[in-house]
Amino acid sequence: MELATPNKSQIHAVLANANYVRLFLAQIIGAMGDRIHQMALLSFIIVITGSNNTTKHIADITFWGILPSAIFGPFALTLVDRWPWKRTMLLSTLFRCGLAVAMPIMLAKWYNIHTAWITAFMLGTFAAVFAPCRLAIMPNLVPKHQLLTTNAISSQVGNIATVIGVPLGGYLVDMIGRDPCFYMDGILFFGATAFIFLLKPMSRKEASAARLPAYARRFAEEFMNGLRYLRRHPDVRLTLLFFGYLSLVSTFLYVCLFSYSIEVLGLKERGMGQLLGVLGLGMGAGAVLLVLRPWLGDHPRLPYLGLAGAGLLIWRMSQGGSSHFVAALLFGVGFCGILSLIPNDTYLQHHVPDQVRGRVFVVRGFFGSVIWLFSLQLVKSAVHHMGLVWVLAWLGLGSVVMAAIFGFLPAPRASAAASPKGEVLTTT
Repeated sequence: MELATPNKSQIHAVLANANYVRLFLAQIIGAMGDRIHQMALLSFIIVITGSNNTTKHIADITFWGILPSAIFGPFALTLVDRWPWKRTMLLSTLFRCGLAVAMPIMLAKWYNIHTAWITAFMLGTFAAVFAPCRLAIMPNLVPKHQLLTTNAISSQVGNIATVIGVPLGGYLVDMIGRDPCFYMDGILFFGATAFIFLLKPMSRKEASAARLPAYARRFAEEFMNGLRYLRRHPDVRLTLLFFGYLSLVSTFLYVCLFSYSIEVLGLKERGMGQLLGVLGLGMGAGAVLLVLRPWLGDHPRLPYLGLAGAGLLIWRMSQGGSSHFVAALLFGVGFCGILSLIPNDTYLQHHVPDQVRGRVFVVRGFFGSVIWLFSLQLVKSAVHHMGLVWVLAWLGLGSVVMAAIFGFLPAPRASAAASPKGEVLTTT
């Protein structure tokens, strides 16, 4: 299967497309608002709980923010077809804007951790609705031949927002306080709404008249087809299991990093944001390397070497060091982590047939969300019983061991290149 890659002329054509630029600006502004909101909410949690329980409460907030994606995400891409995509994006972003502006009042009136959980769940619900609408409306905003380039550019929004938004959010919370940051978050979401309002789709989508049960049945059939394909192809199944372990490692590291910054390094919000930003910079550097040297991604052992390298760096971080030294280690963790993730996704794109690729990625997304939710509960218990430093040490050493296990497990990669004879690839 030959995979097209974006070139400079395609990128220039995309940047000349006013529709896509508006959508991209709405997406990046909204993501920046999310990161500033995250740091402001973290400040509230630290104030009302103290730093001793930071791991538990960060895990809980993340859990409630991701839970809507696990509940609604697999069905959202089907269900949102019942309403116009642009209108749904407008309403979900406006609701996020209103919630951000109301946060100071809500936190003052209901001054407890449960308020943070509820608001995190509400924001996660709006995000779970927005994301599939953004993907669905894209073909109505750009020509078909530009879709690959636009998707490649949009995929970096999260990294950009992490590198810029998290350090900025920590700095603003430290300098101007929590409540002004929530108001700033609301302003950013309102700006994103304005750009969405200016979108001019090339064609109108009519609301589907199909009944809800029909959508649910269709999703169930697609999901089961994806599971059947995985049972027949051990190499694809192994790739998804490896992705699941990467999700577990990223969850543990994300939650532990907040507590590590406070309890071990003695940093405040600004310092925590800078560490997360350095982690994102490392991921960006790894992505740039794979763009400049794409042949590296063809090496079958690269994902496992990347995981082993990240594991060693995490173990070294557990041994302590200055904040600058830890930042350098985190840059390496992000760099190695992206070398594990991108070739893993590329393998699926290359080897899973067109007829079932979407279903396999739906299964992967659902599997990743479940792993995230399970890991968020597991990390709380692990830190409580073992201590933060020991959890990081075992996470690092365990990643090295798992990299060796995955690297030496036999998996006939050629089996995923085509559907075996007699396999039914139904479309619904």
